[in-house]
Amino acid sequence: MIRYVIVCLLCITGVKAFGQNPTVQGRVKMSQNGTMGLDTNKLAVDEKGNKLQFYQYKKLLLSAEYGLVTQDSHGFPLAEYLLKKKDGQRNLQLYEMVKKQMAINSTMLQEGNKLSVEPLAAQISPDKFDNKVILLMFISPDCQQCMTDIDDLGKFVKQVYDPNKIIWVAVAHGDESPERIQSLRSLLPYAYLLLNYNKIYEGYWADGLTTGYVIADKDHTIRFSVKGQGGIVPAVFKSKLTEILK
Repeated sequence: MIRYVIVCLLCITGVKAFGQNPTVQGRVKMSQNGTMGLDTNKLAVDEKGNKLQFYQYKKLLLSAEYGLVTQDSHGFPLAEYLLKKKDGQRNLQLYEMVKKQMAINSTMLQEGNKLSVEPLAAQISPDKFDNKVILLMFISPDCQQCMTDIDDLGKFVKQVYDPNKIIWVAVAHGDESPERIQSLRSLLPYAYLLLNYNKIYEGYWADGLTTGYVIADKDHTIRFSVKGQGGIVPAVFKSKLTEILK
């Protein structure tokens, strides 16, 4: 358990993908979800027996929902990796252990607080938030891992999206070029897309924030709020949103 905490803290202080160092589960070594140190020429075999090349299983590893068994019970490298779906409860447990370190550095965006929509009022009428779950995403389009997460999370949100239950807002750094708008719109089709609105960051006292995710329930109590990308972030986001929508 101590090992897991150390790996989580490494993620928070700069490692892009949580748990890139292998950990031992029983006597079988499993890569948590990073790709560092892997032999990219090796195939991975999933639980249905399908053989996947590196480019195919890399994205699954970075989602934090899958891990690789890389050694047998005697510590010898496997000829082919084994791709295993991880227990979602483990990600939630890890999140509870390190969420203080992953919290957005703003008192307005802390779990348990009410989410104010005032910083968004100039672009979105406040009554549109009434009795709805709020998804608030702060995006850095120039960050490759961030956009990998957005692609993953956007697909998930589209599956559960209901305009009568959810309002989805994406605030992004950077220019407002047609190419950037089209790219983000394809990933976030149901979101209010707000580009280059620095006043929103200032309004939430989050000027230095690059990437962050906030979920508030229909009473606007913040139930999930983290900064960063990769690692356990996408997996926990999905679990928390699913729980809130029940």
